[in-house]
Amino acid sequence: MTFSRIVAATCTIAMAATTVPAFAQVMGGNFTIAKVIKQGTTTHSVAGPGTVTVQVQVNADGTHKATKVLRSTNHGDDAAAMEIAQNSKYKPATRNGKPTTTFYDFIL
Repeated sequence: MTFSRIVAATCTIAMAATTVPAFAQVMGGNFTIAKVIKQGTTTHSVAGPGTVTVQVQVNADGTHKATKVLRSTNHGDDAAAMEIAQNSKYKPATRNGKPTTTFYDFIL
């Protein structure tokens, strides 16, 4: 066996023996996502059919802010979607039973 084959075999064995921690282990603990408790309303007229995804920052204390439109199939509805997201009520995400600040993608 040549030197390069020995090195390659040793590297393969070393990589196979190395474990990569699972995502949950890296994140640490039990995690639940933020949720919409009550959908808000809008004063803007709805332009037509489509889907708008709004990013909402939900803070640990339950306060929130609709930050931006992530995706939209009907840009005429973006303002209405942002207002609905901002006027909605949210339950914060939790990590190990404690509320934590996260982002929530609200699909309207």
